[in-house]
Amino acid sequence: MLIILVSYKKNDMALITNILRQETGQFSARFAIGPARWDFWDLLWLHKGQLELTLGAGNERLNLQGPSGVLIPPGTDFKGRAIEGNASASIVHFEAQLDQNCVQLVPEVDCMHVQNLIQLSLDYCRRSEKMDRRIRLLVSILDCFSESSEQGQQSSTRLDRAWREAILRLDQMRSVADVATIYGQAESTFRAAHRKQFGSSAGRHLQQLRLSETERYLATTGFGIAEIARLVGYAHAETLSAVFKRSRGKTPGEFRRWCQRFA
Repeated sequence: MLIILVSYKKNDMALITNILRQETGQFSARFAIGPARWDFWDLLWLHKGQLELTLGAGNERLNLQGPSGVLIPPGTDFKGRAIEGNASASIVHFEAQLDQNCVQLVPEVDCMHVQNLIQLSLDYCRRSEKMDRRIRLLVSILDCFSESSEQGQQSSTRLDRAWREAILRLDQMRSVADVATIYGQAESTFRAAHRKQFGSSAGRHLQQLRLSETERYLATTGFGIAEIARLVGYAHAETLSAVFKRSRGKTPGEFRRWCQRFA
């Protein structure tokens, strides 16, 4: 799993001048992405599935498996398609004063951490947060990718891998105990490890994964709430609807009418 990144001065907010567009959507194996070339930066983050991309004049080929992403500089030719079925993703189009010649391939970063930050960024967009706050968060996301980031040099942890597997099998994850089984330890040990690494509750993290996947299904499919509940690991549609409304401030139906697919 590789990510195209840019080396830049860490925490230099002035480099990012504007966020143009930020949305979630779905790529299909039946229809190609591009060929295209944009005049702005694009952070394409793959939340779930597999995506094959061809980038630049050298036709650099990347096979991404979610969660992972690619930063596409302005003026870069790219094309591709999902591998087997559909792939859910989000995009951030932004204007920035970054050196396009510093693009490089780097090893896998802590993808779960980045995915959480991107989900928070999407939430900021939906809540119409002030642009300076959204830019600060985008800088934090890019800092995870910067060459100077020690985190970006480390391989993913055993805990990260357990959560990544849990996302792929979310319909089977009835509780934190099921994720702990993937981790290979008792539930109490898993909960303690999660809190130590992420500083948050494992149960809360699992709930947020369910809600994020619910948003994706509502935005990109015509599935009914009962089917979505099954896919994200809830036994009853009523339970999902109640949790979703409490967390997102909208019913699933209201959210579906509010959001739009991106092409």
